Amino acid sequence: MAAVEWVVTVYLLVVSGLLLSFGRLGDLRGHKAMYVSGFAVFVVSSALCGLAASVESLVAFRAVQALGAAMLFANGPAILTATSRPRSAARRSACRPR
Repeated sequence: MAAVEWVVTVYLLVVSGLLLSFGRLGDLRGHKAMYVSGFAVFVVSSALCGLAASVESLVAFRAVQALGAAMLFANGPAILTATSRPRSAARRSACRPR
């Protein structure tokens, strides 16, 4: 049971540890390139998780999967912000809390 707990724990540790680094790397190298790379890493590692023969290999593949997820989580909101249209100034002032 202790080995199986590492499947979730290693994922959370890797994602939370790399989130800021991949956000900064996206600022430097381009958010789209980081997002697409993260998506590829995530898909390949997901397939490897499904093919894992032991708990140890599953934990390792989940760490790689978390690497791709951190790339997605860090750059997705930046892409969304860059591509969405800003609201008009009139609507912003009307929606602003007082």
